[in-house]
Amino acid sequence: MLRRAEIALGPRLLRPPEPLVQRLVARRPLRIDGRALDHQTQWVLLVTRFASRVPLESGSVERARREYGRMQVFMGEPLLPLPAIEPLVIPGPAGPLAARIYRPSAARELPILLYFHGGGGVIGDLETHDGTCRTLARESGQLVISVDYRLAPENTFPAAPDDAFASFVWVRDNAAKLGGTPDAITVAGDSYGGTLSAVLCLMLRAEGESQPTQQVLIYPATDRTTPTRSRSLFGRGLFLTEELMQWFEGHGLTGVDPQDPRVSPLRAEDVSGLAPATVITAGFDPLLDEGVAYAARLREAGVPVRERCYDGLVHGFVQMTGVVSAARRAMLDIAADVRLPP
Repeated sequence: MLRRAEIALGPRLLRPPEPLVQRLVARRPLRIDGRALDHQTQWVLLVTRFASRVPLESGSVERARREYGRMQVFMGEPLLPLPAIEPLVIPGPAGPLAARIYRPSAARELPILLYFHGGGGVIGDLETHDGTCRTLARESGQLVISVDYRLAPENTFPAAPDDAFASFVWVRDNAAKLGGTPDAITVAGDSYGGTLSAVLCLMLRAEGESQPTQQVLIYPATDRTTPTRSRSLFGRGLFLTEELMQWFEGHGLTGVDPQDPRVSPLRAEDVSGLAPATVITAGFDPLLDEGVAYAARLREAGVPVRERCYDGLVHGFVQMTGVVSAARRAMLDIAADVRLPP
């Protein structure tokens, strides 16, 4: 009964009338390092603090996955209808991988967007990013394929990068059967999914495989070796915390060399010859500096780069489009970027 009430009331609390938000938080914005937090995001932060939700990292992996799965219910917009959403199975290096196809139209030979969800490599699945993929398919006009890659701690590194590699090669080789085109494939993802997209491009080059049309990296983690200023500034109280990042690393990267480019793509010896990149960052994100640094590294290596920073938003904004108008606008920008490579 309590859980049903929470689900019913939660979205209403997170979507109050704009005049109320203006009166309570917009006049007193949270400012850090010269930036002002988006006022609707600040409201969401206040509500979640008031609700005294137990941090994801304070319990079991199973509990964290359940709690993360509820984010779509509370913060996502109503699920957009599409002509077809179909289950798919992709052969993986250790067994079949569940995937999902989002068709924006009945047309054949559509460009393909291969999407990897976020969640630190420990949580997240096809459902947590269902709304994100629906929006990308509908607004970009591309055939979106979301992949449920293997997660830690059940699967040890480099399970997820290997799954990303296998997924791309299989989708490329079977594009026509899927209704897409093999020479127009974008790889994209948010957070750890953005990291996977960057790592995938490095792995493809190392194996002599063709690059995707572009890589769209939404607030990726790119360097596990060096403390950054943004991690210090924004690692407390803004959804993605220092404690949660350490929890992810403890479950998925214990004993792994942080210099490995599959962990820290910024530390790769050479990043030339990679797919054109769009790098999306958020101004209140601990990973801000890593995204900026990777964009600069790509640009210096001659890779075409388009860079966007949403100053007032936080890590995870792609899943907040139902409660934060600026996040919804950012998602429309990203969909437009997918249509028009750098």
